[in-house]
Amino acid sequence: MIRATLRMLVRPDREQDFVDAWEKIASVVRQAPGNLRQSLLRTGPREFVITSDWNSPEAFQKFERSPEQDVLTAPLRELRESARMEVSEIVLHVEKEDSEISPERAESAVDRQVEANRRTIIEHFRSLERGDVDAAVSAFAPDMVNHRLQPGSPPGRDGLAQTLAVVLRAFPTGTWTVENIVADTENVVAKLVVEGEAQDVIMGVRATGQRVTWRHIHWFRILDSTVVEHDAIRDDRGLLRQLGVGTGGTHSGGLGVSLPGSTRTLQPDTGDRDPAFTA
Repeated sequence: MIRATLRMLVRPDREQDFVDAWEKIASVVRQAPGNLRQSLLRTGPREFVITSDWNSPEAFQKFERSPEQDVLTAPLRELRESARMEVSEIVLHVEKEDSEISPERAESAVDRQVEANRRTIIEHFRSLERGDVDAAVSAFAPDMVNHRLQPGSPPGRDGLAQTLAVVLRAFPTGTWTVENIVADTENVVAKLVVEGEAQDVIMGVRATGQRVTWRHIHWFRILDSTVVEHDAIRDDRGLLRQLGVGTGGTHSGGLGVSLPGSTRTLQPDTGDRDPAFTA
């Protein structure tokens, strides 16, 4: 984790305008992938310090260099006389023991963590709908455990990114709709529907623009605002039927030619999911 610290000297008699502007900006920044928390401190009559914690340097740099960040923070630049930033690594972060926190504060902290976990996964799927694999995996640990690792792909976040790139090539204009999502302080489960015109190669089948609906259920484990584990069930058999496969014949396992798998024979279609094609 890292902390960006920005020290600002505000123009005379504009202090409250600065506070109001920062509060509006912070409500947007909190939605950015990888953002953990933000604070506004006052160290003098016109001196303010902004701190912003992120789960990785990459997540912070992606936001900091984005055109959206430049537009979003323009009101603060108009209100300041000077600014200086430094970025530090958070080595340790110690919270009070639960026994020292009042029930009201504990409940509030739990609610915030649950909502943060939910937002992390919603933003993951929104990034996929935008076609941005890097943003989609920005909140995932490099050594995260993916229980549905595709044959031939590397472990961890890199393997997940490779798999997602294959899916996005197959659904370049698809919609990713979260129909339902439940979360607690460590787990998120999402019911997802991907819809669109299938292109390229998916599940070893060359798609030709068929309009398809692909249903998923995903489970994520999140620690310290970082996704460390993932599992999923996909209705791959239903997808194959829509691509014209499903009553017999063979096709390659895995999601596509870049992730080769074994060749399997499909049994006559019973309408049930085939465990061989859930991942």
